[in-house]
Amino acid sequence: MGVIGRWSSGRSPVRSRALRLALAPLAVLCSLHRQVRAQAPEHSWGRIAGTVYDSLLQSPLTHATVSLVNSQRSTETDDRGRFVLDSIPAGPQAVSFWRSDLDSIGLSTFVANVKVEAGRTVSITLGVPSRATYWRAACGRELRGAWADSGLVFGSVTDAETGHRLARAQVSFSWLAVERKGKRQWIVERPGRTVATDSIGSYYLCGTPVEYLLATRARAGQFTSGLIEVLIDSRGISRRDLAVSREAVSGQADSGVGRRGLATLAGIVRGERGGRLLGAYVSIEEAPGRTEADSLGRFELHDLPSGTQMLMVRRVGYFSSRQPVDLRNRDTVRVDVTMTEATVLDTIRVTASPDLVPIVDQIEERRRAGFGYLMGPAEIRQRTSVRSVFQGLPLVEVGGSTYNFTIAFRKLSGFVGGPGNTVGTREGCTPAIYIDDFLADAEQLSSLSLAALFAVEVYTHPNAGLFKYLNWNNDCGVVLVWTRSAR
Repeated sequence: MGVIGRWSSGRSPVRSRALRLALAPLAVLCSLHRQVRAQAPEHSWGRIAGTVYDSLLQSPLTHATVSLVNSQRSTETDDRGRFVLDSIPAGPQAVSFWRSDLDSIGLSTFVANVKVEAGRTVSITLGVPSRATYWRAACGRELRGAWADSGLVFGSVTDAETGHRLARAQVSFSWLAVERKGKRQWIVERPGRTVATDSIGSYYLCGTPVEYLLATRARAGQFTSGLIEVLIDSRGISRRDLAVSREAVSGQADSGVGRRGLATLAGIVRGERGGRLLGAYVSIEEAPGRTEADSLGRFELHDLPSGTQMLMVRRVGYFSSRQPVDLRNRDTVRVDVTMTEATVLDTIRVTASPDLVPIVDQIEERRRAGFGYLMGPAEIRQRTSVRSVFQGLPLVEVGGSTYNFTIAFRKLSGFVGGPGNTVGTREGCTPAIYIDDFLADAEQLSSLSLAALFAVEVYTHPNAGLFKYLNWNNDCGVVLVWTRSAR
């Protein structure tokens, strides 16, 4: 201050005034800084620590994203569902959590309020509501007794062109129901149920089977959506929104095979490692025609029916991809498709009896479709036992001894969009086993000799297109075993 004082009282008032003007902003900033320090508490930050629990699976929700609402602060839960958010401003805050598999079944971000105290850690428990909570809200009754293991599907029906919700639209569901009758006989039926949307276009179907694949279609008057797959996984809850075009298009048959419209679908097919795939065949189910992805993985389909439709993409060496798409007349919808590689072995070379030729033709046709795993005579000869034939295959678990073994698949708990888009797995799914086209079991398979085997097909995908072998275990997968005596 002495220096400034000398300049202030010096011989050059202009210089003194200029210096005071130059220092004025600095003086103001220093004054504001002193005021802020006087008003701010010594610790104005706290932390939030807690656990996220999935009440639907009755287990911690691991690797979920936990975020501070209205900020870019986020973290991920560990293997026990725990998380910590550091350096959170003191005061009321909101915390949300999210995971892709929850979003895929229609359960979006969950938010909870918390009050953060300066210099302290506040504990909070976050959770996905229980199935009983959802059931009570949607179905208007308690989840108990025979309904305790039942599932719930909900969603909305909208006009494909306008986006308006449709009241009194019909949503039909069907699925396979299997009842055991005797030791070796099973009765297979396909029950169906239809529900109507309410005044705001929402529908609720209560009492579905759990861990089942359902087929659904929406109808508004004479117009319908495509036939869409809905998977009810082990959580027992799924959401499926459907769109129906109510626009009459000249020359369009709105139901049955060969439906047409004015919609266009364009997209790119990629492998699971991100590279683009050429040569994939792309089609819309119930619509005529298909196209092939070009050298850059691009495809385009025209004259498609509007509304929610089922997209199918196939390529040799990859699992087929199936996913719903919402199309609109006179509009182009773009979609990316990711395909997962399948371990498919080389074509079987036949040097055996001519009786096997028809069987080999069938196997080769399935091999080209790229659905599962194939092991021919050359590969089987390299194994030491029938049990070892199945060891090492993806998603296949082999238990027991060499001459008394079992086969189980780690069943996919969500497969919309193909196995590459699945959201989790579970243990203990038992596949159907066929030996020379006859339904068998693991005990009969264990009794075979390695020398008797000609070929083995393993289809872990529950929708591998093996309609001939559709039965009570088809929601798990199928094992086809062919011996040298097969005809």
